[in-house]
Amino acid sequence: MIIKYLSIIRDVLHLILIGITIVERPGEGPTKKKEAIQLIQNLAGDFLPNWIIRILLNETTLGILIDYIVNRLNKEEIFIHSKE
Repeated sequence: MIIKYLSIIRDVLHLILIGITIVERPGEGPTKKKEAIQLIQNLAGDFLPNWIIRILLNETTLGILIDYIVNRLNKEEIFIHSKE
């Protein structure tokens, strides 16, 4: 049972990273965040259980997770931004 939940958490994290990566471009933070939330929620409906979508992928929780992950990616300099 624990393996099943860990697998779901892994899938959620992968989905969030995919959504963030697809919408990544310089600037437009709030717009990108909204686009990523829409994309992730749409994709999640295809393969994640509804209870996971309601708990982890609602707009509030997903927004917090996206902010945290993007912050970490920026600190690790994963995204390369031009120096304009």
